[in-house]
Amino acid sequence: MMWFSKEERERRKLQKEQKKLRKEIERDEREIEKLMKEMLRYADILKDGSEYLSSLNKAETFRLPDNYPLPCEILRKHFPQTDDLCCFNGGWGYDAEHAAVLKSDPKIGSEEKSDAAALESAFIEKRNREELFFARSGGGVSRNQVSKLLNGCAAK
Repeated sequence: MMWFSKEERERRKLQKEQKKLRKEIERDEREIEKLMKEMLRYADILKDGSEYLSSLNKAETFRLPDNYPLPCEILRKHFPQTDDLCCFNGGWGYDAEHAAVLKSDPKIGSEEKSDAAALESAFIEKRNREELFFARSGGGVSRNQVSKLLNGCAAK
């Protein structure tokens, strides 16, 4: 058995630690490289999403004209199966001046609770359908066009 001096043993110990640290550094460098590639992929996705949202800002918005019938009149006509959800006064809710106001409806008994959030969601859905299908010149947007639009948005 060989006996090494204290300095030699210390030197060998340090070399062993150095070798171990080199392996850890190489492993960490590979991990960093992998994370950088993933980060670049997410940056591309974010850029695509940002470009898509930017294009929406340039899109022409549609709003029901001021002379369009009020919601309480027209929604009952176009959506008779949801007549009980048409308990709104006021306008179409695009701004404060044309706010849609939930009103008391004699059809809904006082013992029944009305779910304002559900009514608001139903109102917005009906307004969107009114904008897409009924109010546009030329008969509105076809259901196929709406499906294509929605699928296009989901793909982005």
